[in-house]
Formats: sequence, C-alpha cells, structure tokens
Amino acid sequence: DENEVNNKDIEMIGNNMIEEECCDNIECDEVKLTSSDAHLIILGDGLCNFVDGAVIANSYLAAGLSAGITATLAVAAHELPTEIGEFSILMKSGWSVRDAFKSNFYVALSSVVGVIFAMWIGSLTDKASAYLLCITCGTFIYISFVELLPALLNSQHRQHITRHIFWLVFGLV
Repeated sequence: DENEVNNKDIEMIGNNMIEEECCDNIECDEVKLTSSDAHLIILGDGLCNFVDGAVIANSYLAAGLSAGITATLAVAAHELPTEIGEFSILMKSGWSVRDAFKSNFYVALSSVVGVIFAMWIGSLTDKASAYLLCITCGTFIYISFVELLPALLNSQHRQHITRHIFWLVFGLV
C-alpha cells in the first residue's frame, strides 16, 4: 500500500531527526519518550502558538505594516523547524503519522486565539499594544541571552560562535 510506505518513510525521517539531536553522552536507543512527554509537547506548543499569534497581531497594531510583516516572517521561520521537531517527538512517543499531523494542526489553531486576544487588548487602549510589544521584545531578548547564548558559548566551533553572536547583536540593534 502506497500510504503505508509514505507513513513508514515519514516515521523513519522523524526518528532520524531525533537521533541527530541526541546528546553525545547518551545513546539514542536509551532515549524513551512516553505519552506524557507527547502531551507536554502539545501543551507547550499550544502556549507557544498562542503567544506567536499575539505577537503577530500586536506587531501590526503597535508598529504598522512593515513591523507586522517582519514579525510574521520571523514567527514562520521559528515555527517551521519547531513543528518538524515536535512532529518527530510525537512519532517517537508512539503516535501515528495521522494523529501527529492532526494534533499539530489543531494546536496551531491556538495562534488564532492569540490573534483574537491581542486584538481585544489592542482595542482597550492605544498604549496596551505598545506595552505588550515591549514585554514581548524583552522576553525574546531574555530567552536569547539566558537560554541560547550559554549553549552557543559551549560550542567548540569559534567561527560558529562569532557568526551567531554577530546576528544576535545585529538583532538587538
């Protein structure tokens, strides 16, 4: 059956992606994911998508069309690898390809709720969108310095570190 072959191919790709992300000191066969792990991924993804939707809508409201388009492209660039990784985790947790796709689709709809929330907040007062945008920017800067920078500095590739720090500073400016 052609569908069965495609499902097996997708499952193999998902498993290979997870194996490439394993720590050096842990054998990939030792990584066991449970249904609880999958449900936590879904919960976290729903919250992330809600915030992404709010960020996009708020960018349009507070800063205009060019900032809104920039935020939309940035969120899309962030979401594509995130969704692929989450799909792989769901597959490794024992979910079928169909269930993983359906789950990712339905959870992605939480971004629409985020858009509605941001539009509602923005309708309360003009300053609400500006404050929400400042909180969002501060959160992203915090994440980049607290979560990403330490991991980057532990990298063995100096050229890799320099390039990423350049883009981090460029983004701040």
